[in-house]
Amino acid sequence: ASTAPSLSFSPDGALLAINWYDHVSVWKWKTTKSPTDISASDTHTPTLHKNSNLSDSSGEASPTQKAQSTALYRVTSLAWSQDSHLLALVYGDEVNVLELPSMRKKFTVVGSKDGVYLAAIFTLDQRLIIGGTGQAMRADLLRGTTEPFPPSAANFVNAVDSTGRCV
Repeated sequence: ASTAPSLSFSPDGALLAINWYDHVSVWKWKTTKSPTDISASDTHTPTLHKNSNLSDSSGEASPTQKAQSTALYRVTSLAWSQDSHLLALVYGDEVNVLELPSMRKKFTVVGSKDGVYLAAIFTLDQRLIIGGTGQAMRADLLRGTTEPFPPSAANFVNAVDSTGRCV
């Protein structure tokens, strides 16, 4: 079975990102220039051999599952910065921020072993808010730091649920 790609225009409308899950194509569609392809496994940090401890379909945690076998290296969603110069690739176990047009990796946020990242959004001040099934995070790209989001959530085990609501 094949999964349809997701499409996302940059805020300035000049670029179209096509998420094929195992790679992302960035296309300057107005000029019909050929897309630049980014391989999900090449941009993912080389940690695919690590244990993931995620639940399987029966709901049982399997501490010996590897990130590669659980497909954590696949891109689950994309996020554009407001100025269209950064593109975040959201994987299950990390988020990589790429600079455009060079596609150079600028920043990586590594997730916890007990949750999966599902989505991210840039703020106007170059921060990235990342949510999923575990602790939501805020990455400050200018300072190179990460912290739980919201900051008061540091005292809770699962402060933000999968819908982004504080619990």
